[in-house]
Amino acid sequence: MGSNDANLRAMIADPQDLVTGVADGRADGQVVANAVGRYRLGKTYQLPDASISKVSPISISTGGQASAASTQ
Repeated sequence: MGSNDANLRAMIADPQDLVTGVADGRADGQVVANAVGRYRLGKTYQLPDASISKVSPISISTGGQASAASTQ
């Protein structure tokens, strides 16, 4: 038996869950259907600001130095 299989089996409380799965009681189909309807109508909500740092793409020059990519 491989180490990945052994680790997975150790983390699963009920091995039968690997065969049939378990329903997620938190899922709400109406919430999802409403979101799809808003998307189709172009009335989506703005995502809240997660207050995380902004990430900027970089480019690597031929000299090995990283520099901020131009957004022009």
